[in-house]
Amino acid sequence: MRSHSIKALATTLVASLLFASMAFLVKILSFSLSGAEILFARAVFSMVIIWLVVAFVYKRIKIRNINMLVVRGLFGGLSVLFYFIAISRIPLSSAVLLANSYPIFAVLFSAIIIKEKPNFDSVIVLLIALGGMFLVLEPNFGKIDIGYLLAIIAAVGGGVAVTSIRELRKTDSSWIIAQAQMIGAAFFSLFFLPSNFKMPSLTEWGLLLLIGVVGTAAQLAFTRPFKFIPTAEGTYVAPLYTVFAMLLAVLFLGEVLSSRFLAGAFLIFGGLAYLMVREQIKFRKSVL
Repeated sequence: MRSHSIKALATTLVASLLFASMAFLVKILSFSLSGAEILFARAVFSMVIIWLVVAFVYKRIKIRNINMLVVRGLFGGLSVLFYFIAISRIPLSSAVLLANSYPIFAVLFSAIIIKEKPNFDSVIVLLIALGGMFLVLEPNFGKIDIGYLLAIIAAVGGGVAVTSIRELRKTDSSWIIAQAQMIGAAFFSLFFLPSNFKMPSLTEWGLLLLIGVVGTAAQLAFTRPFKFIPTAEGTYVAPLYTVFAMLLAVLFLGEVLSSRFLAGAFLIFGGLAYLMVREQIKFRKSVL
């Protein structure tokens, strides 16, 4: 059990690095393509990669929990769509920080989806995190870019999606779970494709392919550990991913982290850290 947990946490670290790299590539490409275009290409590439691996390596994988796969596809697909659009509209650091607050929402949605009773302190943490999000918005009412709101909606949808992963890993393969999200992402992104869609250049095709490969690897690395570790511990990827992406944004995109942003990040990260430590303590007690 311990060896599985160590491997799972190592995989979580790899997933966070891959997700941060993908977000950075999406931001770079968003200067010439829309978020929906990027996501549609990423989803199609990912579905092809997963289908080829399943067809030639695993031969056949059974689908067991179809209802939860639908939940994963719907909420995961919408979440990543809004996330990609947010990246294309607002600073990368803000989009990543807001969207990756999903573990806080996951604690609440777990009460609805997998019948885990929410604690009073979970509600307090959510309120504190919402205060942190308000600071990150740096509100100038009437001028808040919709990208900020989409990033928060992505976090809410991500909370549902990540809760479904924990339940699905009891019965279904990580390949099928990843495929469900990509099907949902491809479907929803179709409705947001621009009317003036143009064929990407050779360089853009290369970046789209790279995003598809990196994104697929990140999704698989993120999904796999949930079979061996609790939901809160599996979502360690969120703060790690956020930190890596913020570093890339500061170093290579010239983004400046304001004092309000850092204060908001402190509140959000504080809430995440508290929930993760609490859930880990509960998990250890249940095992002993």
